[in-house]
This record gives sequence, structure tokens and C-alpha cells, in this order.
Amino acid sequence: MVENRATLVTIEGLLRSGSGSRFYGDGAPRWREGRSGSLSKTAEQAAHQRDLLVNALRRDRDVEAIALAGKLTTCSSRRRCLSGGCPICGRALQRMCVDATRNLFDEHGGEMLAVNVVMRRGWIELGDLIDDDIFDKTRRRLRRALQDVNVPAVGGFDISLNEHETEEFAPYWAPHAFILVPARPLRRREARFREWFLGDAQTPRPIFIQDFDGRRAGRAYALKPDFSRRVTLLPRLCADGSRSTFGTRSKPIWGPQRVELALALDRAGLDARLFLRGYELGASRGDVEIVRVPPMNSSRGIAPGRGHDNQRPRPRA
Repeated sequence: MVENRATLVTIEGLLRSGSGSRFYGDGAPRWREGRSGSLSKTAEQAAHQRDLLVNALRRDRDVEAIALAGKLTTCSSRRRCLSGGCPICGRALQRMCVDATRNLFDEHGGEMLAVNVVMRRGWIELGDLIDDDIFDKTRRRLRRALQDVNVPAVGGFDISLNEHETEEFAPYWAPHAFILVPARPLRRREARFREWFLGDAQTPRPIFIQDFDGRRAGRAYALKPDFSRRVTLLPRLCADGSRSTFGTRSKPIWGPQRVELALALDRAGLDARLFLRGYELGASRGDVEIVRVPPMNSSRGIAPGRGHDNQRPRPRA
């Protein structure tokens, strides 16, 4: 753990620094991800994705899209653009967080949980990603839920484009969170935590909790730089004559939706992707690590301009 002499920093401040520049390269940390077990993305692959996105933004011809294309084009080792929509800077953010959480699992005695959270009524219609921070509503709800059960957390926010293969519902954007928490306190108060995220027909399982093994791939998932279309599939007849349950297929987001998302991520900024409760990001002597701090000093996960609540919050539908 970084000592108390560590300086608390923002993500953008860290990635601008000399110590943060290493996260743009191809050295450690690396990991294998996905079902194929392929190595994590290289700097060259991220640069290629940036070029494809720049072309899409220019084809859009909107003033804001052209401006973002110009910003991404200037992203280089001499001056990083630090846009939330930049594939290069998004990859650096992910690598930085994987490195910064390297001691987290052991410090909690190897007993941690990975929690996926989707907030009911948090969906956003296509064309409506116009807020300055598309994760704000989910962040506020998650912060209040964790405050209620008094559990610290480290994680990040993601967003998917959800649609149905036979168009049974209109496509929508679904922000969600992936957090790592100490196992014992959450298991003791799990029922209370779940009260904050009730399901419905469209989101029957808003919370999914599983044991976390501490691996880099799991820590990397919290801040993955790639975003997916999640296509809901109808049940299908299996080879043994049985019928499959409903499932999903993931595909890349492209076309006008990729432009809309890139603009929204740029407005939100890189720091909006990270969620910390009871921790802060610290840098010391060229090193970076997530450090424990008293809850009253933990600022990430709190919307700008808002402090901690003095009274225990209660969930509302």
C-alpha cells in the first residue's frame, strides 16, 4: 500500500504525469481476457481503434463530432488528449487501475466479492446521451446504497447498448457498475443492499454477486475501454431437443451509436469512469495505488458539489 505520504490525484492528473505515461505502453500489467484467453489490448490496437473512431466522427459532420475528432487526432506521447471517449486514454485508464489495485485482494485477506449492478429506471433512450455525466444517476444510487450498508468499494462504470433480435423492445442505453468489495460486511447486509436495486420484467436480475479471485482480468473488467451491444436472443431448440433459455449476444457498437457514445464519454471525462468509496487514488515516488482513507475523505463516487449524507439513507422505488 502506498504510504500516507502519497499525494491524492485525479486520473487526468496522473496520466499527464511522467509516472502515468507508462500506462500508454505495452509493459506490465498484462492479462488474458475473454473466452478466447487473448492477451489484453496493445497500444497499437488502441491507436487503430482511435483512427476508426476519428473517421466515424468526421463522417457524422456534426460540429461537436468534428471537434472531438480533432481532439483525438492530437493524442500522442507528447500531449495526451485525456478524453473520456479516446480508446488510447481509455486503455491507459484501465491499465492504471489494474496496477493500482494489485494489493487490494491480499489486504482484504483474499475474501472479496465482485458485484455487477444495473439500476432500474436508469436506461437512456437512443439519442438522449446528452447529460454531462451519463453515469451520475447510477453513481448516486450506488453511493447511497453502500453508505447504507457501510461497505467500501472499488470499481468502475460501463454502458451497453441493449436491443432485441426481433425488436420486441426499443433499443436503449444501460449504464451499469462493476465493483469489488470485502466479502464479509456485504454478505452480512446483502439483503439490505439489494433493496436499493429492485428488478422488474426488463431487468429481472439487477444485482449479480460472485466470489472474486483477485486476478488482473477481473480488476481490468471494472474499467474496460470497449463497449458492447447486448442483443437479447429468443429461446432456441438445442441439439438434444430441449429449448435454451433466453440469452444475450455481445457485438461491438458502431455507426451513429458509437459517435453518440463517444461524445457522451468525452463530456463525462475519464474520472467519471472510476468509483471509489472508502478509498482514494494516490501517487508516491512514481508509484500509484488505491489507498484506504476515512469515508468522510473519500470523494470519488460522490457527485461534484455534494457531500456525504449525515443520516442513514433509505431506498426509494
